[in-house]
Amino acid sequence: MKVELHLHTSRHSPCAIAAPHELMRRLIECGYGAVYLTEHDEVWDEWELADLRANFPQIRIFGGVEISLGDDG
Repeated sequence: MKVELHLHTSRHSPCAIAAPHELMRRLIECGYGAVYLTEHDEVWDEWELADLRANFPQIRIFGGVEISLGDDG
């Protein structure tokens, strides 16, 4: 199974330009079976994930987070 372990969406990460639904469609087209949405310093709410999962049952969708550290680490 192909799994995307690090993906930002325009919903929660300012560096991303693609919307979540757009990304899910593309991942499914490319044969991915699972994805972790690792937004910058923010975790998706469970209701948001549930909505996305309901629209894309072909792929397992998990929440994650990329934590930013200050200059002093």
